[in-house]
Amino acid sequence: MIILGTAAPRAILGACGSYCGEDQVRTFTIAAIIVGLAMPAYAQFGGAGGATGGKPPGYKSPEQKAAEEKQEEKAYKDSLKVVPKSDQKVDPWSKMR
Repeated sequence: MIILGTAAPRAILGACGSYCGEDQVRTFTIAAIIVGLAMPAYAQFGGAGGATGGKPPGYKSPEQKAAEEKQEEKAYKDSLKVVPKSDQKVDPWSKMR
């Protein structure tokens, strides 16, 4: 009886057999996985500039940021004026005691 080792399948199938493209398939699969993982990041940042001219979608100039902060501060102060000031102490547990 012949005991076959690890090299036996290649010897039986010939020099090439079914193992010829195994390394090539593995290389292609790894490359496809890397490309597949990189595509969402490439698309997220707009690729090569796109319609935004190379700037991220939420980009605002320093003047726009300053104007927006000023507007937010004004809205906050206006909302504080609307809230009535209470001279009474608030006791949410008063009905439970």
